[in-house]
Amino acid sequence: MLSSELSQQAKGILLGLLIALPRDRLLEFHSQYFRLDKNLLSLLLRTRTRLTSLTFCFDENEKRELPGPTYVQGNFDNLQTLRIFIVGNNRETYSGLAGWLPHLFNLRSLHVEGQLTRPNIFTSWEIPSGIALSRVQSLVLADFYLSKSVMHISSLLDIGKLHTLELVRCTGAVRLLGVLADAYQKSGKSSLKCFTAIAKKGPGDLLSASEALFQWTRGLKHVVLSWMGPRLLDPSSLNGVVHLWNALPFTPPGMIRSTR
Repeated sequence: MLSSELSQQAKGILLGLLIALPRDRLLEFHSQYFRLDKNLLSLLLRTRTRLTSLTFCFDENEKRELPGPTYVQGNFDNLQTLRIFIVGNNRETYSGLAGWLPHLFNLRSLHVEGQLTRPNIFTSWEIPSGIALSRVQSLVLADFYLSKSVMHISSLLDIGKLHTLELVRCTGAVRLLGVLADAYQKSGKSSLKCFTAIAKKGPGDLLSASEALFQWTRGLKHVVLSWMGPRLLDPSSLNGVVHLWNALPFTPPGMIRSTR
């Protein structure tokens, strides 16, 4: 992390660049490690409406919430990839992202990551069904406590279009996997090719929840399961769709990678 003085200098340079660049010329913006403040992010959202890919790190606490939906409404019709890394000093979640989603009509990839040492509480997903996430093909959630409201996400997805699903060190992942398995069963459609589930400690119910999901998916090509402990996945739960299994020597105990 940059010192306070360097951080202020960097913010000044970035602010100058955003002001100097012709409006709406920027197509991609990526800042995974440098934390944007609300003023910088608000300026970015209002002046760079042709972005197709956006990655940013945001320091969120009670005084620095994400800019509201008016900043993205009508501005991000071209956005296809959104990656957000949340850091902060409390365990409360942000509500801003849920307000953004109904206005990101062309979003294909959503990656939201909290903090490993102090997981954010992932709430506020009660948004109208059939509006948001219907074109999302890749969903990655990492280092979150997934509250019950995130279970609503299954009704926002077109489950048959989802190609990649990653749940990394998320408390409550088992509940979400159960909801998604039910959604796959009801839809009878699956395009899921890549699946990752990583637990903080032992597998607990994560293994059985993953196996239940596999019952309703066809065409899986890449599976990563990781936890601390010797318990392994039964390959028969993949219905024979994965032909080659590699137990990589450098992977931690409990990790299996499979490819076809």
